[in-house]
Amino acid sequence: MKGVFSVIYQDADLSNYYYGVSDSEARPDRPAYMPGSATFMRMGLNTSYHLTRRWFLYSNIAFEGLDIDQRSSPLVENDYAVSLFMGASYLFGDVYEADVEDVARKKEWSWRINYGYNAKENFNNIIRGELSPDKEIDTEILGFTFGKLIVGGPRVDIYGRLALFRRLEEPYQSNFWEYVAYVMAMGKGYKAWSKQLAFRWGFGYGVSYAEEVPAAEAVEQAEKGEETSRFLNYFEMQVDFPVNNIVRTRSLRNCFVGMTVVHRSGLFGSSDLFNNITGGSNAITGHLECLR
Repeated sequence: MKGVFSVIYQDADLSNYYYGVSDSEARPDRPAYMPGSATFMRMGLNTSYHLTRRWFLYSNIAFEGLDIDQRSSPLVENDYAVSLFMGASYLFGDVYEADVEDVARKKEWSWRINYGYNAKENFNNIIRGELSPDKEIDTEILGFTFGKLIVGGPRVDIYGRLALFRRLEEPYQSNFWEYVAYVMAMGKGYKAWSKQLAFRWGFGYGVSYAEEVPAAEAVEQAEKGEETSRFLNYFEMQVDFPVNNIVRTRSLRNCFVGMTVVHRSGLFGSSDLFNNITGGSNAITGHLECLR
């Protein structure tokens, strides 16, 4: 537990974004107002609690008094603001204990190639088995992914991943590149009464930047009269099976074939970082991934 104290400065643009009223927003009971730059103080208390060696909870309660120009805004009812924040974190690393149980896996990395099509359904329906392509926006995606093992275990592996996708969007628009960085949690299932791997099922979360807005996203946002964004949240679901369970070949040892669902969205319009986008796009792909 520790106390915190800070002095905060906001330039005129930022202060006006939160506390200003433009001419177009003005009403008889809410006159136009521009507060200008502001300086104010914030004080609070930070606490944290370790549940386990890796999991811990944390919270912050803070009090801040507004600048006099901000207090004069017709949008402000109180001269102060109180905030409460709570969360939880998982520590991937530990300087005292090994992250990877099998020493031979410490340098493990992976590569994956995948290819697929733009999906008609949303993500929830896809994971229920509705895999129809979108015939109105018939685009494709081709990708290469590099992964590095962060935490290895008997049931779950954690990977850091970088992906490069080629969006094949002609004739709707020119083809373009998409760049993705994310963390992948990969669960493992074994055959009954055996240590032989039967399948893997994982979920990944990160961010995606596309050189152009995918056609599926552009059409959806245009229908709703909303903005688009090249930079969006990225989510991925992957399920696959060892190649050696199907055909025995030394060259494909530690390789997997399966399906990957690629998803871009703006977190239901809840994030300024993603331009408050409410829509997104989904692609269903087949993949080959190998561990090295």
